[in-house]
Amino acid sequence: MNKQLKNYIKHIVEQTDMSDVEKKELESELQDHLLLLTEEYIVAGHSEEEAVNLAIQAFGNEQALSKELNKVISPYKMPLKIISGLLFSFYAFVVWIILIGGPGRSSAGVYNPYDWKMNINIIPFKSIMWYATGIDHINLSTILYNLFGNMAIFAPLGFFLPLLFKKCTNVKNVLIYSFLASFFIEVIQFVAHRGQSDVDDIILNVVGAYIGYLSYKLLRTLSLKAVQLVSFKTTHK
Repeated sequence: MNKQLKNYIKHIVEQTDMSDVEKKELESELQDHLLLLTEEYIVAGHSEEEAVNLAIQAFGNEQALSKELNKVISPYKMPLKIISGLLFSFYAFVVWIILIGGPGRSSAGVYNPYDWKMNINIIPFKSIMWYATGIDHINLSTILYNLFGNMAIFAPLGFFLPLLFKKCTNVKNVLIYSFLASFFIEVIQFVAHRGQSDVDDIILNVVGAYIGYLSYKLLRTLSLKAVQLVSFKTTHK
């Protein structure tokens, strides 16, 4: 990439009030836009050096762009954090009620007190395959609840983790913390006699968290594009 363009983008991004991961995403977006604009000027007959200068000129002053980006981001960042924190707390409470503390989790309904081996499955995909191939002898609502329900209940976790915690802005950490949360719940269910512990529940929970993370990334990309559009229009009035 042209050194002049690289430095121009770097100066814009460095002055924004974003996390390191967000800055990298913004840098990538700006790079794509500027390279495309530069290519258009080259096709129009300009030299590469002229095209770069024209693209930078069209985008605007570095400090002005950074200032406008911060204006768009900053007013909503703290309220968004507070609202997200409250929603996450409510979500965690609901998950606890559903999986651990609810009346439907009494030992009488789902826990076998006479054979502990009946209360745990450590063979990956055993339960998933049993439900997936059991349409002829298992109620459809039971299949949907045990397969898609386990994914759905952890999808919000994959969305909230990168939104609230800087350590979880990459998929690796989201999957690790989702795995640990699911494992913790399964252990509590087994020890407290509140349900049957199943490695497949953990697998489905982590898949659900991954789907939630992808939703966060999509929303994040769309919001960054919107911020850039607003900033670009503001600086070119």
